[in-house]
Amino acid sequence: YEKHVIKAYTLEIIKNICKEVIANNAGIVEKYKSGQENVFQVLVGNALKLAKNKVNSIVIQDQLKELLAC
Repeated sequence: YEKHVIKAYTLEIIKNICKEVIANNAGIVEKYKSGQENVFQVLVGNALKLAKNKVNSIVIQDQLKELLAC
């Protein structure tokens, strides 16, 4: 991951951004967990917005999937 993460954004910061997106989008998270996988991109887009598009979307996707799997 490290080569895809700008130094200002550590994995811990990215994980916190993803947690914030999950907390602020409960309805979308419920849809995703009920099988509507197409809404996942909305969460990715919101996280990228918070990260000011300075993080590779693959890193964001991986972190979101990890958090949503819990």
